[in-house]
Amino acid sequence: MGSEKERRGTVMARFNIIRPKRTPNWVLSLLVGFPYDRGAEYADAECESVINGVLDYVRSFQYLRRNAWECLGSTHFITSTDRSIIISTPNGVPQLTISLN
Repeated sequence: MGSEKERRGTVMARFNIIRPKRTPNWVLSLLVGFPYDRGAEYADAECESVINGVLDYVRSFQYLRRNAWECLGSTHFITSTDRSIIISTPNGVPQLTISLN
C-alpha cells in the first residue's frame, strides 16, 4: 500500500541548490522571485506545465553582473528533463538544480 500522496498522484516540489564554494548572487535573486509556491503540491498532470513555466522563467531571468545586465539563458548552460532543471556554469559546474520529486 502506498502513501496518501502516491494514491492521489501528487508530487511535492523540492528545490536543491548545488554549489561548489559559495552561492552566487543570481541564485538567491532567482529563488526570491520564483514564480511558483515552493511548498505547494502539484499533480502529475501539472508537472510538465510547471517545469516548462520554470524553464521559461530561468531562461529569461536577468541578473546584474559587473555593472551590466546578463540573461541567464545566454551566460549559463540550462539542461532540463521531464522533472528537473539543472543550471551550470560555462565550465560545466552545476550551480542550481530545480526538481519536482
